Amino acid sequence: MIDSRIDGVAFEPGVEPGVRERRVTELLALGGAGVALGIGLLAIVAGVGGPRWIAWLSVGGAPMSPSTGVGLVLAAGGVVVWCVRQRRGRPAGMPVRLAALALVALGLGAFVHDLLPGDLALRDILAWGSGPAVAPSVLGAVALVLSGVALSPLAVRQHSGLARDVSAGLVFWIGLLGITELIFHASIFHELGVGPKLSLPASVAFVALGGALALVDVEGLLARRLQSLGSGGRLLRGAFPLILLGSLSIAVLTRLLSHGGVVSEGVADALGVNAMSAVVLAACWALAGASDRADDRLRSAEATLRTVTETVEDAFWVSSVDTGQLLYVSRGYERIWGRPASELQIDPTSWLQAIHPDDRGRVVARFVAVADPGGFSEEWRVVRPDGQTRWVRGRAWVVRDRSGKAVRLVGVGQDVTELKQAQLEREQSELRFHEIAERLDEGMWITTLAADRMLYTNAACEEIWGRPAEELHEHPHLLIESIHRDDRGRVQQSLRSGSLDETFRVLRPDGTVRWVHDRGFAIHDAAGEVRQMAGLISDITDQAQATEALEHSREQYRHQALHDPLTGLANRPLFVDRVEQALAYRDGGELATVMLIDLDRFKSVNDTLGHAAGDDLLRQVARRLRDCVRSEDTVARLGGDEFGVLVARARVDVAEKLGQRIAARLSEPYTLADDTRPYVSASVGLAVRSTAADNPDALIRHADLAMYQAKADRGAQSVRFRPDMENDPRPSPAPR
Repeated sequence: MIDSRIDGVAFEPGVEPGVRERRVTELLALGGAGVALGIGLLAIVAGVGGPRWIAWLSVGGAPMSPSTGVGLVLAAGGVVVWCVRQRRGRPAGMPVRLAALALVALGLGAFVHDLLPGDLALRDILAWGSGPAVAPSVLGAVALVLSGVALSPLAVRQHSGLARDVSAGLVFWIGLLGITELIFHASIFHELGVGPKLSLPASVAFVALGGALALVDVEGLLARRLQSLGSGGRLLRGAFPLILLGSLSIAVLTRLLSHGGVVSEGVADALGVNAMSAVVLAACWALAGASDRADDRLRSAEATLRTVTETVEDAFWVSSVDTGQLLYVSRGYERIWGRPASELQIDPTSWLQAIHPDDRGRVVARFVAVADPGGFSEEWRVVRPDGQTRWVRGRAWVVRDRSGKAVRLVGVGQDVTELKQAQLEREQSELRFHEIAERLDEGMWITTLAADRMLYTNAACEEIWGRPAEELHEHPHLLIESIHRDDRGRVQQSLRSGSLDETFRVLRPDGTVRWVHDRGFAIHDAAGEVRQMAGLISDITDQAQATEALEHSREQYRHQALHDPLTGLANRPLFVDRVEQALAYRDGGELATVMLIDLDRFKSVNDTLGHAAGDDLLRQVARRLRDCVRSEDTVARLGGDEFGVLVARARVDVAEKLGQRIAARLSEPYTLADDTRPYVSASVGLAVRSTAADNPDALIRHADLAMYQAKADRGAQSVRFRPDMENDPRPSPAPR
């Protein structure tokens, strides 16, 4: 029954090897305690006058003391209580401590009884009942004391198991010695002077109790030895010479004791056999421990591998190279192939029949060469019985022994159907992207953030840059170098910022310049870092040219609206606006000055030489006026032969000198129809800003009055406005 429980625990699926070993050790301890407890109870029953079943197990007339039975019950009970409390996570407590103390007291009492044979009271205490008074032997008493000593560390939770292991080992040895004496009918105890021999039940009980005390605590030395990692085999190999030498030494020692008369020959033989038996038992125990540990490691490795292979979705398989027999296949095969794995046991090549006909030949050819260093790696389709097609990625490799011989073929099949579908969808998406991108009139590009590598360009980019895509990909620096130098820095700064929305010029290899509008955006990777830039670039040259032409037309319209078409000078509206702006400026002695100029005798030129000559004369006058003034001054044709000059921010004396110079310059000869002579002169009226003339109309009116005064004074001169001119009886000029 115990053996079956041990086997059941040791090979229980899903239990780690360390846990199994601890549970086996615990079962062995409980089993030994149970044997000792049973024998002790039988001895107690016989001692209180009950059935003497314990006498049936006695050999050679060696009875068993009921006090020994009490000691066995105390020790075995302490072991059981300790195990139960440990299972519940509670300390051993007082019961185990009391049992240990009672054992020591009982053993010491028996030992004192043998030292004081006349003490009848102690004999009555140690051997009660209706039969003959029997007290424990000396070695039995020693065994009880040692049992109490071994139980004490458990009571106080001391996990240093040296004292317990030594005491338990001595208890075990005393029981083994009693069994040996009974088997060989020797008188070892008597000749050694240690009292009567042990009964067979007591000997067996002490053997079982010693083993239980040694194995009850898994932290003990002997218990850990039982669980040590394969040390039994190494110990047996390393200690074999010592075992042989020890056995021979024991045999020689017992013979010397026999010849010296210390012990009888029978006792010497019994001692020798007992010692050598113990040595052989120890060697067998070490060998069994190593073998069991190796088996456990193998079973653990196999269980771990099986757990892994049965958990994952992939199909794992192992076959023999020599026989081709399939040694193992995981459940993943049934999930992927949709066929029972039992088919492979009948025909190991049946998995090939399920491969798609278009892939089967390629897979077979590659599988034949599986012994190559690179192994086997291939993808194929599997047609399942329900008609569904699954993509499989298979890998296989050869396992060789230490001599290099191929012994196993190991492989794994992974269902990559979803991965293949995702890959197909990605390829179709890329194909649609390329089809759309190549049909766009706009250029599409993808580049690294530093623009040092071009990843993609469509056909429109070739047209815009005037370069083939191969050149752009091989020399990505051309993308930046082809940008007009006035625009390049601005575009590079936008690229570095990760956002591009710029209009710039591209210089093509044929020398043409194209205006483009480029819109780019950053592409982030899975970590959120910007690694690439993508964008759309449009050729807006036609739009730019149309916009430029429109702007030029608008500029021309504005110019024509504000300038005289014959002379190119400012017209009256522009002149009045400039005067208004000049009046808004105040700076000490520098005042705005307006001059109105009228050409004397101009009508005669039109009448005698024609209007073409008159227009030519007006253009020459305009040029002379421009030469007389500064760039910040304004010259205007106000209509007919009348001109205006605005001198901004000038002193009065400077303005008067300028008026005299203009009158003199315009009165100089002109060349008309190949004839040079002073056709006309100029009357200049000059008005300076004042409190009475602080608006354009008033200032221009004063200049007009001054001009009429100059004409009245025979012309060809410059006259400055005076307030008395307001009272001149001559007709005043109409407001202009």
